[in-house]
Amino acid sequence: TVITSFRSEFWEALKYVTKLTEIINALKSQPPNELRKKLNIVLSCKTNEANDVLYELQLAALFKESGFEVSLEEPDIIISGKGLKNKLAIACKNPTSKKQLHDHVSNGYFQINRVGYQGIVAIETNQLLDLPKKTFEQPPLKEAENLLTRSVGEWVDERLRNYPSENPIDGFLLTYFIDYFYGDPVELSQIRQMTFQCDENNNLFRELKILVDAVKEAIVK
Repeated sequence: TVITSFRSEFWEALKYVTKLTEIINALKSQPPNELRKKLNIVLSCKTNEANDVLYELQLAALFKESGFEVSLEEPDIIISGKGLKNKLAIACKNPTSKKQLHDHVSNGYFQINRVGYQGIVAIETNQLLDLPKKTFEQPPLKEAENLLTRSVGEWVDERLRNYPSENPIDGFLLTYFIDYFYGDPVELSQIRQMTFQCDENNNLFRELKILVDAVKEAIVK
């Protein structure tokens, strides 16, 4: 039991260190004080806030690796370049349950409106979707993609039905980031899956498609 517990803690620590190493390498050009402040929050281990900021940094690192210019500023991330017409604001949300989802979406749109840029709300879904989170017989990329696609439609309809006074979901990025152990010998692997929702008449549609296509291309590499 002690050995099993040690192994579990070791693998969890390895996942954490790997994430932080990737983040620091990708975002090393950011102003040192701003990056250090966010990393200190992550390392403080105050679970909810640390996980929220870790998600912001993971997403910012992924955008940077995809070729965008990235700034860690309100609402959480500002990106530009790589074919985007204007700066795009991204409010990052990491709800721990489906009950929190729509409050997080509303808060994200409020943050975006406050900074005055066009933008989207990014939602991390690994605590919302029913997909195994530790060891997989096969890398569940297709399962994650199918769950995300199905969830977008369900949550858009749910918001229109149950939250008529709130802004409808229009400019919405769903991500599924999970680290897992796979292979023989076992090694640390990652799923980075995402999908988006945006009305084709919304002028953000083109921008969001550029964003998602660039990220998917970077993930494949």
